[in-house]
Amino acid sequence: MVKSHHIAKNVYSDQPKPEQCFADFGKVWPAVGGVGSASGKLCALHKDAAAGPVYIFDINKPGRFSNANTLCTHSKKVSCSEWSPFNDYMLATASEDCSAHLNLFSDDDFADDGKLAEAKTDALQKFEGHQKKLTHVRWNPCAENTLLTTSWDRTVKLWDTETAQSYCNFEIGHNPTSLCWNGNGSLCAVSDNQEAVVFDPRQEDPVFKIKLKSKKPSFTFFMDKLDQFGVSTLEGSPPKNCINLYDMSGTLVGQHKFPEGGKVEHVVYDQDLDIMWSYSQGSVGVTYFDVSAGKFNVLGRDTKSPQMVGGLVMPKRANDITKCEVLRFLKVSRNPNVVTPLSYVIPRKSQGFHADVYPETYAGKSTCSFAEWKQGKDCEPIMGSFDPDAENWVGNREGVVFQKKATYDELQEENDTLRARIAELEAQVA
Repeated sequence: MVKSHHIAKNVYSDQPKPEQCFADFGKVWPAVGGVGSASGKLCALHKDAAAGPVYIFDINKPGRFSNANTLCTHSKKVSCSEWSPFNDYMLATASEDCSAHLNLFSDDDFADDGKLAEAKTDALQKFEGHQKKLTHVRWNPCAENTLLTTSWDRTVKLWDTETAQSYCNFEIGHNPTSLCWNGNGSLCAVSDNQEAVVFDPRQEDPVFKIKLKSKKPSFTFFMDKLDQFGVSTLEGSPPKNCINLYDMSGTLVGQHKFPEGGKVEHVVYDQDLDIMWSYSQGSVGVTYFDVSAGKFNVLGRDTKSPQMVGGLVMPKRANDITKCEVLRFLKVSRNPNVVTPLSYVIPRKSQGFHADVYPETYAGKSTCSFAEWKQGKDCEPIMGSFDPDAENWVGNREGVVFQKKATYDELQEENDTLRARIAELEAQVA
């Protein structure tokens, strides 16, 4: 391990007590799109059951979930979910029933213990058009009502969530294993077991493609501050975990090989502090790197039993500044079925806001509409301060108001009904 003077070189996390965990879940579903997702207030956890139930609960109210109500709007397993970056109560889900759904919650939907007061079975919006099971769903980080989905029909579709209309049918070569946006929502990346493709959904041709050396699942991510793109995959024989970094022309500029193999590493990049966090299914720990120089410098590895089947990362704006928290990681395990909240903190003698630990960060606020973005407008993300006394405090969140609009088919049906009524009235007059 190379000596580092990085601000997070001494980051650590404590093992929470049992009463601080979320326990007694049914068996969770570790699909390629993840085991669930977390917003700044709520958590979604996919249950391994035929009808695709999803546990929805308050992230600040731990407890037991043996008889908890669930969100159940799909007919088959939920393979991926993601909360809107602009609204902590709006959830998009992708399912093996070939559709994606949109659901909106409120505080009234939850009991005092933080669980759903009753089961939720009706989706607010449905996105139908894929021919095979869906694997991923991802929100644009800057444009309102802009959603991407991937499917085993080997296409990526772009959706206007207000109208449920799709506008893109980008084809890929094999079954997708990863999908992500860059920081300003101008580019996205999709990967399968043979290549990774970076493209703009508004354009026909990809920006670049990267051939993968190993025919194994891969995970993609952007590092906008360093103007780089990353692919986590398995390479070699026997296969070992490997993270490759590329410039935005697709040229390899950095690589880190793990000593062990197993499942592909999932990566979270904190561009505010230049920290890369990684974890994988079947492991017991989280590894963190200093990447400030565009190179890998391992800061540490936090190992805590039991093994995880997946992990959820809360938005950074939800971190607790009173204890210098820089990452809230929800470790999902089986045997026992438990979600363990791990709080990674930088040790400081004084509590409160520290400007060097908390530079301005992504505020989770929209900067343009779907129509503006689709016409070619690239919007830079709005930044906010962790300082509660600042005017642009990240805690000031009103959320995007979602307004469902009629689809083309619904408008056509309404038009046909009106025409028939007009014809009927004309006949009576005649």
